[in-house]
Amino acid sequence: MKKQMILWTCMLLLVLVGCKKDDVQYTDRYELKGKVEKGPFVRGSEVTVYELSERLERTGISYTKTVQDDQGNFDFGILDIRSPYVEIVATGAFYNELTGEQTSGSLSLRSIADLSNQKSVNVNVFTHLETRRLLELNGGEKRFKAVSQQAHGEVLKAFGLQRFEMDEVNTYSLTDGIKGAGSLLVVSASLLKDKTETRFAEYLEGLCEKLKETGTLPDDTKEEIRKNAVSIDWTKVAEGLVAKYKETGLEITVPDLSYFIDWDGDGEAGNEFGGIVGDKKLKFKTDTLRVSQDGGEYAVDILANLSYDFTYPGMEEEEVPKSGVEVDKLFQFKSEEMDYTVTLDKVQGQLKLTVQPAKGYWIRDERITLYSLDGEVSATLLITQDGDMNKFEVPEGVEEAVSGILGSIREACDYMYTIEAYYTQCFPEPQNKWQKYYRHEKSVMADIDLKRAWEVAYKAIASANNGYDILEKEKMGNLCSPQFKLLRSIMYYPLIVLWGNIPYPEHFSTAAAPRLTEQKAYEKLAADLEEIHRLILDWRSAEYQDYIGIGELMLGKVYMQLGRYNEAKRGLEIFLKNEGYAFNASRKEALNSGSKELVFGFDLLDYPSVYTSEIADHRYLPVGSYTEALLLLAECTNRIGDRAKAMDYLNQVRKNYRLSEATDFDQQLKATWKELLKGEFAYFAFLKRNDLCEKELGIEAWQKLLPFPESEVGLGGAEQNPGY
Repeated sequence: MKKQMILWTCMLLLVLVGCKKDDVQYTDRYELKGKVEKGPFVRGSEVTVYELSERLERTGISYTKTVQDDQGNFDFGILDIRSPYVEIVATGAFYNELTGEQTSGSLSLRSIADLSNQKSVNVNVFTHLETRRLLELNGGEKRFKAVSQQAHGEVLKAFGLQRFEMDEVNTYSLTDGIKGAGSLLVVSASLLKDKTETRFAEYLEGLCEKLKETGTLPDDTKEEIRKNAVSIDWTKVAEGLVAKYKETGLEITVPDLSYFIDWDGDGEAGNEFGGIVGDKKLKFKTDTLRVSQDGGEYAVDILANLSYDFTYPGMEEEEVPKSGVEVDKLFQFKSEEMDYTVTLDKVQGQLKLTVQPAKGYWIRDERITLYSLDGEVSATLLITQDGDMNKFEVPEGVEEAVSGILGSIREACDYMYTIEAYYTQCFPEPQNKWQKYYRHEKSVMADIDLKRAWEVAYKAIASANNGYDILEKEKMGNLCSPQFKLLRSIMYYPLIVLWGNIPYPEHFSTAAAPRLTEQKAYEKLAADLEEIHRLILDWRSAEYQDYIGIGELMLGKVYMQLGRYNEAKRGLEIFLKNEGYAFNASRKEALNSGSKELVFGFDLLDYPSVYTSEIADHRYLPVGSYTEALLLLAECTNRIGDRAKAMDYLNQVRKNYRLSEATDFDQQLKATWKELLKGEFAYFAFLKRNDLCEKELGIEAWQKLLPFPESEVGLGGAEQNPGY
């Protein structure tokens, strides 16, 4: 019995000694779940958990599972392990935050954790970067928490994120919508910039080795990463990530990423914006500064809770339109820019200016903009300096430029008016090349005259835009630029009527402008004409009467095409208040010298005109006339319910031209448009807005638009009009 007791005692001691040898404590349960994120790893990615000893060495026990979904989630449940220390290795494809696509190759990321303290452990770029450093620092069980915190803090500091180290990086997730998400997303994307999948994996391993030895990165590496960060479009990245998770069924938010970037290179991210909570504020105490013609010293207070400057990192220079299109000769200005210097006093929070005396007659203005370092917040100060009345200088060549543009518009309208006249079958069927328009054949899309009309029209628009841009650049926009904008508007109207969804360039450029729908093009044209009217009223004089009148009449025409009849009526009634317009006895008189009818037109005298050889020998191609204004008023007044007034307008026209008094408004309005305004580029627009094209012209709905010239199809992805 005694020997037996000794034996049992020895055995017990052996067990106790064996347990003590590894210093491993048995536990009831260790649980493990988490996320794998670069961007999120995709469903099916492999996740392996390795049991570690107190020295963080693998014990030989491991378990493998796969990521459950495209959010990167994994769940091991209860693990059959003795030690709380584990290493998690995840390998798989992931969502690329910069491209918005899933990677084709795979990436491996690591994380080390103490499961006695947490059941949920994430694997990400931060955990991967700190792993080797943690292993390098580890010196025993009692020090694990301390060395983990040290490694975690060092890694974050290497990226300027030291003020966000309150939580372990293995708790960070792209989905938490707070500081961890911001830190993780910025670093993950910045490291990935300009790298292939293979190169990224190699680069990441290189960073791990650098951190392992010293817990920091070389200064040149930090600067490279910082420059990557400030050059990325973070709005696009954030929007892409939100959309990605939405596809997986998860709604997430992304914090303001600017707080996680070291914009000024001082080694700390986000301190350029103060506290991480609250709105960013940057503005001038006043938005405008009026400077006398004598100049002087000025200071404007800046109200801000963030760092600011005249530029921000990654700011791109504005693209300058380059001439590559044939345009008419334009003009040079004998004028001077505002002469000033400006400095920032960031200590006092002031913008300081020294402005020299005005060098010319014209009022000059400049805009000075300050930006937050992320470029998301800005403040603009408008500086206006009075001109010196003693230094008046006339811009040279304005009328010459206008004359050249008018010549191009006349040439384009020459073709377009001829096309419209035959297309509406208001004249006898021609027995020549124009017959295809009369018969509405598809073959017109290859017609050289159609192509010529389009090309010359856009040459005229390019010339007008160039003149407009020059005047705006010279700070003389209110002087003559409405004239150029009006000429452009005159050209856009027949283009929209004939083709519908057209390019609508607003500035001189060789780049192809995107097409607007017919509705959007008319809306843009109406907005332009409203602006022109506000500016052009200052010109109310005999010299500019026709510019004022045609602007008002065209506004009425455009609103009619939009079906905005009350606005059309308002514009047309304003037009009728202009003095100097009245009926002529006949349409032939109305379109020749001495016309009281004509509001604006193109002189065909001594011009080899297609129109005069095919349609009529009028001297002028009309853009608008007194008769057209009254018929438009009759139509829109009827549309808004005043049939009696509408009939009165219609009969004013019929009486003047010795036509019988109208009794059937709808039928006789149509007949009057066709009889009196045929060939004046008015009847087709009338038929279109009243849904009469199919009935009156015997065409299909798609034939209410002409085909684009074949040379235009495919430019910038532009498609041919339907049916052709």
